[in-house]
Amino acid sequence: MKRFLCITLALLMVLSLAACGGDGNGETATPGAPDTEQDSPKTVTMFTKKREWNWEEIEKKFEDANPGYDLIVETCDADNYDNILKSYAATQDFPDVIQTTSGSSLDLWKEHLVDVGDLACLEKMQKDIVNEFYLDGVCYGVPLFAEYHGVIYNMTYLKAAGIEEPPETLSEFIAMNQALQAAGQPTGIAPWKGAAVIPAHMAAPVFAAQEDALAYYQQIEDGQADLTQDEMFNALLDYLDAVREYGNEDALNTDNTTERNAMYAGDYAWYAHDGSWVTPALRSTNPDMEQNLRLGVYPFSDDAALNKVGVSVQSLSIMNTENIEAAKVFVEWLLGTDEGCDILAKDNNVVMQRTDYVMAAEDIGELAAQGVELTNAGKGASNFRWISGAVMVSAADTFQKYIAGVYDRETALNEIASIIQANKA
Repeated sequence: MKRFLCITLALLMVLSLAACGGDGNGETATPGAPDTEQDSPKTVTMFTKKREWNWEEIEKKFEDANPGYDLIVETCDADNYDNILKSYAATQDFPDVIQTTSGSSLDLWKEHLVDVGDLACLEKMQKDIVNEFYLDGVCYGVPLFAEYHGVIYNMTYLKAAGIEEPPETLSEFIAMNQALQAAGQPTGIAPWKGAAVIPAHMAAPVFAAQEDALAYYQQIEDGQADLTQDEMFNALLDYLDAVREYGNEDALNTDNTTERNAMYAGDYAWYAHDGSWVTPALRSTNPDMEQNLRLGVYPFSDDAALNKVGVSVQSLSIMNTENIEAAKVFVEWLLGTDEGCDILAKDNNVVMQRTDYVMAAEDIGELAAQGVELTNAGKGASNFRWISGAVMVSAADTFQKYIAGVYDRETALNEIASIIQANKA
């Protein structure tokens, strides 16, 4: 098994050097695979933050389908992903395939990426989604999957309090908590130790409310927008206020792992931020719990039309290494063949972006299926992808100070605007 965790750059460099050899024989199954009687085996390295996926199976099936290829998958946790990529940039010792998103992330790495617009699998995907990964007329990413996030509810507790559906507005969210308390049921938990999820994920409905989200962000950068008067930024803080009032007192010391373990155990009625990505761990830990959980919109506002679940579309990008063609073979196999998509949807429970690929709830998971349903009903908002990593880190600190009561609302919103202005590209 060649999969390993990315712990330090030095370790990665040693392992990558050790992974460059090998032999293989056999006929090709994917166009572009080498004739192993004449060509050396081709190694493809991939770097990803999806540690929970079954990469052993992906490696095995890719190599079985493509004799003469060797796939090495390197993983790390999401919090360290960008920093490790920057370490790669310092040495120019890049992996062949990386996980990316549209917007500022793709823009940051585009000088090291190659055009993937010639891949046949793109023809099987929605054009509007594919177009998100074009910059200056060049396609730098292939849509990998979609995930859905919002507030996750344990309906067992809600029904015990006489509530049959997740709340769709802030007033309904508050009333739900009051009903839970009156019925002697637990309320909720928030993982604000990792508050970067607030600008990274939970800002999706905030920017979706704008006619032109990027233009509005640029207005903030230029000092032309007053966030203290912004309806949805204030609505986001209204939700954080309600979570603080009815949720766990130690939210600022609670991380995602603690929150998710509580979810799998069924300890709380709601989880202030999480998403369909929990499905593999949920099924391996407590599969019976899946039927109790419901994904709901972020109930920021009392205008239900403004409240959305977040939609996160991730992509694969190919770096400008000596293995470009081999990397294209892997991406084409993973995203363009039914075998590759089956592994991702059925084994790893993610929503594929191919329009000709049929998925069932038992494959992608109940939370993902609910996310698809909400999005199809107009209640989905794509993550706003033009917030830089530097802004996310600093804004997370500001949100934590607001949650802790160190900052009042005006101070917090003005500081977030100043952070965005200070980090203008």
